[in-house]
Amino acid sequence: MKGGIPAVDHQSRQSYTDQMINLVLDLIEGGKLAPGEPVPSIPEMARLQDISARPVQEAYRYLSEHRILAARAGIQTRVNPNLRTEVPDASIFRRAAEPRRSRAKTLQYAALVCPMCGASSFSSIIDAVEPKLHERGYSLIVGNYQRNLERLGSQLRGYLPQAEIRRVFVCPPHAALPRELVALLRALRDRLVFLDHALRRLRAPCVRLDHEKGGRLGAEQILALGKKRILYVSGYEDHEGCKLRDKGFLDALRERGFERDTRVVHGDYSADTARGITLEHFAGRARRPEAVFCINGATCQGVLAGLRECGLAVPDDVAVATFDKQDYRVRSPIPVIAQPFDKVADALASMVIAKRLEPKHVLIEPCVTSSAPRPFSQQPGTTDGMFR
Repeated sequence: MKGGIPAVDHQSRQSYTDQMINLVLDLIEGGKLAPGEPVPSIPEMARLQDISARPVQEAYRYLSEHRILAARAGIQTRVNPNLRTEVPDASIFRRAAEPRRSRAKTLQYAALVCPMCGASSFSSIIDAVEPKLHERGYSLIVGNYQRNLERLGSQLRGYLPQAEIRRVFVCPPHAALPRELVALLRALRDRLVFLDHALRRLRAPCVRLDHEKGGRLGAEQILALGKKRILYVSGYEDHEGCKLRDKGFLDALRERGFERDTRVVHGDYSADTARGITLEHFAGRARRPEAVFCINGATCQGVLAGLRECGLAVPDDVAVATFDKQDYRVRSPIPVIAQPFDKVADALASMVIAKRLEPKHVLIEPCVTSSAPRPFSQQPGTTDGMFR
């Protein structure tokens, strides 16, 4: 229990979303959350549970749709003040737990090592692949944040003697892995599947996202809008996926003769940094960019916030395109280069059940879609939801 809130069971076959729904209902029924009382924010609850934000977000959305919680823009989500009269029996919305396997049988696990410090793309992959593994009788051990890696190492160390870990998915690290965890991964090298990167010295299967094509698609979307002066808010300069997106984007502009009118600024994938970059290039500038391309969803949120502070509307004053589909507060849809996480999950799940791993690379291509329009309506005395 952390901060008076029970912890989810990381070994359960029940999804994190279902566990979060039941957890909130337990807190309400146990009197720890009264009608009208605020619930922990999505980032705070995700941090307390050592899980990604998406299961918490989906659980809160489900409970809000059934009037257990009350969610309003600009106001912290609360237990419905009229819960007792509107929903006399909230227990009917409880999610039933799947029967757990007997310990007499060998449990099968897949582990995902992802020290990405909460990158939204990899959280989406985790959420997509987990139910597919559950359907096949596997549980997923996740170490997707730097602070979880020690716990993940302990879990791997505990399961290794029983040979219960079927596959280990390894995502590209931004930080050094603990020495003990590296040693364990070497012991499991015949079960490794790399996600979005590969080590040349280790012949192992790899599922890669086609970042270079994604960059090209982003440039084509900007040029299709008739824009020439472009600001590209990128990510870490030494990150392999970022370098490939940069290459695809700039190559597409170079082929059409627009590279000289493009400014590339590297950030850290965060909304705060992207907001600062946007203010630097737009506030008080007579000659400003006509369009902005964003490296990921959080960056796009920061760019949109910065443009609003400058009094600029999207797309009337400035065109915006981005990687990663999220709920962007814009009055008209913006082009989005979406990563098909379902296809990634299918590829990873098929490698889990394969009897023998082949050292092949599976390339997943992105697709072009658009964000759903979501008008920005700021409540008096509040700030943009990204910066509360």
